[in-house]
Amino acid sequence: MQSKKKIFLAAGITLIVLVLALIIFSGGTEAETIQLQQGNLTRTVEDTGYVQPATNYDLHATQVARVRLVHGAAGDIVKQGQPLVTLENLDLALQASELRAQLTQASAAVSAARSALERSELELNDARVNLVRVETLFESGAVTEVEFEKARLQMRPASAV
Repeated sequence: MQSKKKIFLAAGITLIVLVLALIIFSGGTEAETIQLQQGNLTRTVEDTGYVQPATNYDLHATQVARVRLVHGAAGDIVKQGQPLVTLENLDLALQASELRAQLTQASAAVSAARSALERSELELNDARVNLVRVETLFESGAVTEVEFEKARLQMRPASAV
């Protein structure tokens, strides 16, 4: 029985020695080698993540409006006083449009009033000229007193304007 134990022990030791020899002499992982040259070492590191500003500012509008135009892009450097966005206030735009329409109507009314005034001045001037002519004719006896009174009456409405 002892001889069987010795044989198994010798076989186990031989097997372990063979496995170790195989591991040692199998060469391991082959590595590529290069000739060493003098130069600068550079190292590049790539990483992903989020960049956040050092400080955040909340912007508030003084009126209800929508953003019509953004000046610049995220990350741009801005200077004091530089516009960041252009806002559009639809209520204010509607009011401005209504005021423009009212201004156009008022301009048209002023033009009509000027035209009426010019027409009245022309009528008054014609009535004066006619009155002077009829008065001269009346004094010479060429027209009747009724025609003279008619010329004077035409002068009154024209001068009232």
